[in-house]
Amino acid sequence: MKKTLIICLLCYSSFLFAQHTSPLPAPTATPSSALKQLLLPTQDNDALRAAELQRRGPGIAPHFAKAIDVNIQPNSHGEWETLPDGSLVWRVRIASTGAYSLNLGFSSYQMPPNGTLLLYDSAAKEVVGPFSAMDNETHNQFWSPLVKTDELIVELWLPAEEKNDVSLTLNKINHDFMDWASILSGSCNLDVACGADDGWEIVDGYRDLIQSVGNYTAQGITSCTGFLINNTEGDCRPYFVTAFHCELTANNAPSMVVYWNFESPECRPVGSSASGGNGNGSLALFNSGATYRAGYAPSDMVLVELDDPVNEDADAFYVGWTREETLAQDTIIAIHHPNGEEKRISFAFDGVYRGQWGAGAAAIPDGNHVIVADWAIGTTEGGSSGCPLFNDDKQVIGQLHGGAASCFNDAYDSFGWFTTSWDGGGTASTSLRSWLDPNGSGVPTLRGRSQASCGFALLTEETIINICANSSASLTINTPSSFTAPLDLSFGDVPAGLNIVPSSSTLEGGTSTQIEFLTDAAITPGNYSITVNGLNGLEGTSLLLTIIIEDQLPEPETLSPADGINNSPSAIDFFWSELVPGRAYDLQVSTSSDFSTLVYDLSNQITMPIRLQFQPNDTYHWRVKGTNDCGEGGWSSVATFSTAPITCIDKQAS
Repeated sequence: MKKTLIICLLCYSSFLFAQHTSPLPAPTATPSSALKQLLLPTQDNDALRAAELQRRGPGIAPHFAKAIDVNIQPNSHGEWETLPDGSLVWRVRIASTGAYSLNLGFSSYQMPPNGTLLLYDSAAKEVVGPFSAMDNETHNQFWSPLVKTDELIVELWLPAEEKNDVSLTLNKINHDFMDWASILSGSCNLDVACGADDGWEIVDGYRDLIQSVGNYTAQGITSCTGFLINNTEGDCRPYFVTAFHCELTANNAPSMVVYWNFESPECRPVGSSASGGNGNGSLALFNSGATYRAGYAPSDMVLVELDDPVNEDADAFYVGWTREETLAQDTIIAIHHPNGEEKRISFAFDGVYRGQWGAGAAAIPDGNHVIVADWAIGTTEGGSSGCPLFNDDKQVIGQLHGGAASCFNDAYDSFGWFTTSWDGGGTASTSLRSWLDPNGSGVPTLRGRSQASCGFALLTEETIINICANSSASLTINTPSSFTAPLDLSFGDVPAGLNIVPSSSTLEGGTSTQIEFLTDAAITPGNYSITVNGLNGLEGTSLLLTIIIEDQLPEPETLSPADGINNSPSAIDFFWSELVPGRAYDLQVSTSSDFSTLVYDLSNQITMPIRLQFQPNDTYHWRVKGTNDCGEGGWSSVATFSTAPITCIDKQAS
């Protein structure tokens, strides 16, 4: 008897829990069709569509919906009903005639522990949710994914004792006038589902990058593309990069809804009518909400952090990057959602060159964009904005700003350059550096990582090591504590004469190892790039180091002010040559040729120029010497200069 009672109690408890986590509408006595309909003002889809197509152009974010302002709350709209178990259900029935889909924006969303929110069409064929207290955010907003209907039921289900703890204000209903999920794209595009079996073996090499890209809606009305990006902590923090012109701001970032794996389930033949049509992709996987982190308009960059970890079913990938100024001259890849349609991949094989937004395809040597002259496979379209551009090393080098490319031409595309965005405007809110390199490692490149390998990274404070020939230097490397699997270390591209000895060849997560760099007579002075590789049997990661081998003492020579110059201004910039470079310099200025009387005696200067102030109508002597890993060099030759005479007169004003 006792055992039976326990079983019954467990079944009853399970039943109650299922009620409040079920993706099915509540078992109410009143059918949804009997609810009073809240009919929104009629929208003219044809007029809205014509105006939108007229508005569009390069660098302009596409709109697909019209925002309708409302103020709907459980205490002012809809109907309440008490279920037999005592729980409460509130529903409101909303209609916007002719909408291809509806999505909602809640300016206030705070759900109590056992409350849930569902959205579904009038026939309950498409149900989205349930949303719960797990969706509560500090910004208090919640924005829904699309529901393909023009009549939507909003349902709140919660225990009676939690009725006063819910806060729900619906203030935006967004009417889709473009049929966003069914918009056609150019038939020249290549599905990411294509591969070797379809004659597109080239796509198979980029399966990981494909998993980084998502399309998203913002403010319920705008659609663009973006991508997940790795940071030096390797912790899979959900940073997401897109285009500045896609209208994201600190105020509206909570409205982002990012869709994952929205792609055709099959490879449609390139150039076919099927390729230009709807691919029947699923919008079931999504993230709602984000926090704005940084934006820089000159390079059209925005970085946000998604409110929640990416759904594990998305099999997400966080792309690697390079901030180096070297431009790719071979295969270039873009992965994107043309017109918001299913995910596609495009290829060019002539690399990129620097350009400027507004200058078309022109080459601009100091430009802050990179230009793809034309696409060999596929193209980009409206909705592709913000998509990543990759070099053949699978490193992101920019995000799409816009261009003239289409299926009907060989025109260019312009991408905001990652290297420019790295430092951006020099502040945390205008640059990528603070977010993607939070530990200040200074690494110039970073590999991507799969969601399954979060926390997997090699980190160091210094990536440039200076060594004098026939001597040694050391470096400490560590891994984040968030990754616990041991890493086996190895080294690549090591030059003859350089021996690398780690204190341990296996590095546990959250620990560090010291690496000794030893040189011998076989080493040739110069700069070398070597890699430190870590492998845990499942994933690999690497760290790029620059080794500078020196074999001479520094030999600076005075340049400016030049020897013998007269009538110099009182404020003077000092420069010297670096025939053999030093890491730091000492500078002396004296009024005596034997430097017995020093005006300035500066040590460990690492940058030029150095500006100093002097008295007028006087003669000075200056010299400089440097230090590097081979030791301290001698003083340079002495340069002598004179400052101009200046006469100052005090005169009493009358």
